[in-house]
Amino acid sequence: MFQVFAALAGSIRELIVEGAREGLAAARAADTRLGRPPAMDDEQVRHARALLVQPENSVASIARLPGVPRSPLYEHVPELSGAHRQAVGLSVHTWKFHLTWEQSARRVVRPGDGTPNEEKPEPSMNAEQHPAATVPDLYDRSGKRYSLDDPRWRGEDGGPLAVSALPGLRPEQIDTAERSLWRYHAALPVPAARRVSLGEGCTPMVPVDWAGRRVHFKLEWFNPTSSFKDRGVSVMMSHLAAHGVDRVLEDSSGNGGSAVAAYAAAAGIRARIIVPAATSEAKILQARAYGAEIELVGGTRDEVSDEAIRQSEQIPYASHNWHPMFIQGTKTIAYEMWESLGFTAPDNVVLVAGAGSNVIGCDIAFGELLRAGQIDRRPRLFVGQPEHWATIADTFNGVDSAQRGERVPTIAEGASIAHPVRLPEAVEAIRRSDGAACAVPEAQIHAAVRALSARGLYAEPTSSVAAATLDHFIATGDIAPGERTVVVLTGAGLKSTEKMASVFTGPAD
Repeated sequence: MFQVFAALAGSIRELIVEGAREGLAAARAADTRLGRPPAMDDEQVRHARALLVQPENSVASIARLPGVPRSPLYEHVPELSGAHRQAVGLSVHTWKFHLTWEQSARRVVRPGDGTPNEEKPEPSMNAEQHPAATVPDLYDRSGKRYSLDDPRWRGEDGGPLAVSALPGLRPEQIDTAERSLWRYHAALPVPAARRVSLGEGCTPMVPVDWAGRRVHFKLEWFNPTSSFKDRGVSVMMSHLAAHGVDRVLEDSSGNGGSAVAAYAAAAGIRARIIVPAATSEAKILQARAYGAEIELVGGTRDEVSDEAIRQSEQIPYASHNWHPMFIQGTKTIAYEMWESLGFTAPDNVVLVAGAGSNVIGCDIAFGELLRAGQIDRRPRLFVGQPEHWATIADTFNGVDSAQRGERVPTIAEGASIAHPVRLPEAVEAIRRSDGAACAVPEAQIHAAVRALSARGLYAEPTSSVAAATLDHFIATGDIAPGERTVVVLTGAGLKSTEKMASVFTGPAD
């Protein structure tokens, strides 16, 4: 069997080499015809042809030549035939990513277990340990890999899945004609032609005077269902629809369920949403309006999730906490920050966390941009959580959450998750950015709701945790004057009318 794979790898390499030879000639001819300076001079072309003749060299070697623009080879061979163009595009990447065809070809699959014939990676979901792959796949915490076509939503180890690292995006790869997160489709592992989109993404980033400094607030309630969850659900539902799914299951405190219901409706897919019985009626009504079947379940947010996992044996689970494609959608918020700030990274990003999907999404995207050479450092991630639901912050800070006593309901209901599925990944994302995390008392959340509203920003209490977090780290000096800071406001106050009323009709804290 290994001989078969080796023969196949050799045949594909011959196709790539042939395509690259054809491309070198075609590119030079096109340059001459269009009267533009050649991407490679005569000496470089001779060197490249010599390299291609030698079987021990990879096609990617020509990307090492001085003066060759740092981008995929196929972009410099515009007249390649379709087969050659596809082969080169799939297997040859930039020298800055340090990828070669041989490295990809050595990933021969062992019969029966789906693992590559090379040293097994560390059992971690740290994206830094998984360099960008030619063809993306899924992996779990044990290091086992799965095809993107596999319908599973968690690994055989029982833990969550992640998508292997993807090449970062360059400004010229942005589809500027597309006004949605799909303008970054070159950085997504889902075919744009199969997308399920309602125009999500491209949300405004508004500069506001806050504590004597200029702070940008990213208003995610401009998404179609008025929350950031639309980003992840658009990519996740596109993936599921492309694989023929006709029914999905989700569990949600509100915003996630509303988003899944909306995008399922757009895709012509039936949806069942399992919702905590205490969820605000406005959020339940929105999911009902999209035609979803609503099932109310008593108990905590985690107990509701457990019920969904039980039902997932019969219905495909489109979970915003578990599904790896959801995280791929949330990462686009970081690409928008980068583009909005003139293709540079902010100094700080301030986030509220429940399950931590925005935290992990920002970590993935800024990591991709860093590896692509588009930014020179990661922004620091500052994360806040409601005091009695601060599992991520407490774990980061080495605090025993049990010391806080019994968990009590919070006005920031969307962040009341006791056991985040991706806890280690969220903690590592904060640590990798040299960021920080804090637990936010209830009174400070109330104060943040009022402070935002006083500036014309009607953010739901869960979103307002981010503003309280901003205040905390300004006070500690971690966020300094003159730094460029973006605060993500995840959802609108209009979706939490009862909670908002408790802030503005009750006594001031």
